[in-house]
Amino acid sequence: MGIAVLGPDVNESKLLFSVNEKGQIRFGLAAVKGVGESAVHSIIEEQKKGRFTGLIDYLRRVDARASNKKTIESLVLSGAFDGFGLQRSAFFAGDGKNETYIETLVRFASALRETKNSAQVSLFGDESAVAVVEPVAPKAEPWDAMTQLNREKEVVGMYISGHPLDDFELDIRSFGSKGGLQLLEDLQACKNRDLRFAGVVNTSTEKIARSSNKPFGTFVLEDYESSQEFVLFGEDYLKHKHLLYPGAKVFVFGKVQPRKFGNDPNALEFKINRIDPLFEIRDRLARYLDVHIPVNKVSTELVDKLFTVLDNEKGKTQLRVNVITDEGTLVLPSLQVRKLMLTAEIQSQLEQFEGLKYELHES
Repeated sequence: MGIAVLGPDVNESKLLFSVNEKGQIRFGLAAVKGVGESAVHSIIEEQKKGRFTGLIDYLRRVDARASNKKTIESLVLSGAFDGFGLQRSAFFAGDGKNETYIETLVRFASALRETKNSAQVSLFGDESAVAVVEPVAPKAEPWDAMTQLNREKEVVGMYISGHPLDDFELDIRSFGSKGGLQLLEDLQACKNRDLRFAGVVNTSTEKIARSSNKPFGTFVLEDYESSQEFVLFGEDYLKHKHLLYPGAKVFVFGKVQPRKFGNDPNALEFKINRIDPLFEIRDRLARYLDVHIPVNKVSTELVDKLFTVLDNEKGKTQLRVNVITDEGTLVLPSLQVRKLMLTAEIQSQLEQFEGLKYELHES
């Protein structure tokens, strides 16, 4: 529906899923594993008094239920503290004293409460609690995207800040079957079709067949919209088992055909013929890079910039540049002689050209 669904945020999330002022859906804090309702109520009460200006401000204002180790860890992993500008990895980094930053923060919050409860009043009538030194966050390298997404999924049950397949969006769009794994929910509609799916292996299990005493495997593959369980037997399993580990990103080739075993002559199955690592698909299949430019965007400056971007990496993918006019498509022969390798860097640069669209093709 085009409505953004945002992850948890201690400054904006409520108990359950809610709609913010911009009409976006915000993940509810109570839906984060390890964050109890009592902790959420404490956070929401403080939200009413004003936004948390930072992590230390959060710890000064919330009660013990919202500042214990488990709650802070879950909020960090879910991304609820991302607005404070600290890498999630930093919370789990050590300080040289066998203590993580999360543990330091918990001690700091506890010290704040003890100081507040002591209610020592000075001669001048002011609170003279012993100063508690604010902890300094350790330096830490950011987690790679896959690590962050997997840990995020641990506490919210889904990927929110991204998806493991995001880096392969072009490859999936160019070479995968449109509709993705959801197509397998209606095998009859796909009868005798060759299909291709990209996905992330969620779980995989090896078993031993009673009849043959030989290993076979099951695995669950998920993409953006759906997930499906597959079974591989015999040589098919032995040939592909090294690719079927949780978190593996793969590209599956197969065909919907009559099921070979069973009593129902009309039953269908999706027979897997091949599984490849997803990162190899572009090199294997991409023969052409088609670039489409609206005629009103064409200029000498744009062509020069395009030359600069597409002249950096030599490869085997043939460039085809097309100008889109009201009458149809005009091919630019002078640009067809280039062969390149479409790297992530070049792809990122192409995204900066206004109105330009591009796609990969096998033929």
